[in-house]
Formats: sequence, structure tokens, C-alpha cells
Amino acid sequence: YALPLTDNINIGASCAVFFRRHVDATAYGGASTVGIDWKILPVLDIGFAFANFGYTTWNTGKSEFGAPSLTLGAQFDSQISAGFSGAVCAEGRFSPQESLFEGFAGAEVSYADIIAIRGGVNNGRFTAGADLRIIRGLRVGAAMGFHYDLPLSYRIGATLERGAAVAD
Repeated sequence: YALPLTDNINIGASCAVFFRRHVDATAYGGASTVGIDWKILPVLDIGFAFANFGYTTWNTGKSEFGAPSLTLGAQFDSQISAGFSGAVCAEGRFSPQESLFEGFAGAEVSYADIIAIRGGVNNGRFTAGADLRIIRGLRVGAAMGFHYDLPLSYRIGATLERGAAVAD
């Protein structure tokens, strides 16, 4: 969910509910992210977010609290042709709970705000994903990436967009 503060500054928040499975254990949980985006130029945005503030409970009786990490990023976005647009972005994430700093760089190409394909490198590991707009205001997406403790992880999600613009 996002709201404009000014013509160039937006604030937003998102929530996620998830299910995890690792070997014989399963877990349910939720997380939220809050951030601000500032459009410095028509093609350049910078932003920051407090990401992944969450809670997970496992069927083993163990529960986990996830302290938020701070993410800073920038994005260059340009219209390639009438239907195609592209974006290049970079961000850094600092997590005091894990005492780490991670870097991410990636690119995305989209067509007519219907389909988007992206790829990147997250702290030296390859990531890829795609989104598809099903109807106005509803997108589904999938992503994959290598995780520190797991060989390969997947994410499947849906996004509801308030006041979504349509390029029909």
C-alpha cells in the first residue's frame, strides 16, 4: 500500500504471510516492510526501507522474531519504446541482528505494464523472476535465488495494487 506525500515522495508498506518447509519441519509466519521513495529526476528514484520485520512459528514449537533490516537503493527507469520499459537498480542492506551488509544489483524489462522479467546478483548469488498482470490491480509473480543455507529457493506471490494504472 502506498500514498503520495508530495508530487515526488511516496511512502508505502507491505505485508506478507508465508509458509515454509525445511526437511521435516514446517512454519507459518508474517512480515512487513515500510519505506519511502523519492523521485529526484523523471528517470531516477532513491529510497529506503525497513524490511522484513516479522515473526515465524515452527511446528517444532520454536518461534523466531525477525528484526528489520535497513535497505537503501536507487533505480534508473527509462521508456525503451512505446511498449517496453527498462530499469536498472542497486541497493545495499544492513541487518544489525545478523551483523551483515549485502549488496544487490539487477535489471528489469517490462512490456506494456503486463509482463516484467528481471535478473540480478544478490551478494554474489544469481536471482531471477517474473511478474504477470492478470487483471487491473492484480499481479502474480515468481522468483528464484540461491540462499545462504539452502541450494536454491523459490518465491511465488500475488500483489494487489490500489489505483493501478492500466496501459490498454
